[in-house]
Amino acid sequence: AGTSSGGDLRRLISSAQSLPADDQLIMQRYLDVSRCGSRIVSGSWDKTVRIWEAKTGVPLFTLEGHSDNVRSVCFSPNGAHIVSGAYDKTALMTKLAVRVWDAKTGKLVSTMEGHSDNVPAVCFSPNGLLILSGSSDKTIRVWDHAKHLNRQEVKTRAVYSSHNN
Repeated sequence: AGTSSGGDLRRLISSAQSLPADDQLIMQRYLDVSRCGSRIVSGSWDKTVRIWEAKTGVPLFTLEGHSDNVRSVCFSPNGAHIVSGAYDKTALMTKLAVRVWDAKTGKLVSTMEGHSDNVPAVCFSPNGLLILSGSSDKTIRVWDHAKHLNRQEVKTRAVYSSHNN
């Protein structure tokens, strides 16, 4: 659990709200709020995902596992899990991963590999049964959330953005 005050989170939200409209759209991919409103998840340029207590702004967990900028995060509809996508592509990696985290403990639940380039877009389906990920490899993948398996791949011309609650 974190020990710093909520000042960092308040500054982040405040600075995001003062950005031009185009930049605010970009910030939506980096932040999400649980449906109950008690927690916030953020993706960061320091390769981490952070879970925050929304009321106080106190950081609860720092989740590590991505090798580059975390560009998209999303809570599952029931708030139990978080999915994250990043710019993880390196010369040594052939399959890039979408990560699923336990929102209550901060533990890694699953690493789903399949994309061949950066993953700037992730979200859950409204019923929480599926995870969707969009990649710079020009594919959208549909994953089975319970089995952590790729169910479908859709080729597209480009992937630019992520969910917008």
